[in-house]
Amino acid sequence: MNKVFYLHLSTLLGAIFPFGSIIFPYISWKVQTRTGDEKDNQNLKRHCLNIIKFQLLVVILFFISLTLFWYNAIINFKETEEWDYGLMLIPLLLYWGCTIFYPLFILLIIRWNKPSKLYYPNINLFGR
Repeated sequence: MNKVFYLHLSTLLGAIFPFGSIIFPYISWKVQTRTGDEKDNQNLKRHCLNIIKFQLLVVILFFISLTLFWYNAIINFKETEEWDYGLMLIPLLLYWGCTIFYPLFILLIIRWNKPSKLYYPNINLFGR
């Protein structure tokens, strides 16, 4: 198996733990770059940075939507005295899609095709 497969696998396994989809790929990248040639390590670095930036954006957006959901639920609870969890379904499905199903889909593509193209979009967070 190539190193990119294990990097994406660490993203999928990291979805089990809070912030694991950010931390596990970073640890996997640091461990895997100790061996190998420079070109392979640069490719792995590009993959890892794209994964980390994408997953960080997903986590930030999820926590913003979670905060807005609870704010809305508390305000409406005063009026109706019942909880409405319907608004939380869309952000939760998007979060699961980005942290579980998208990495799983990428793993299947890498397993069958074995290309080394970048699957995660290049997101410029904080001007980088």
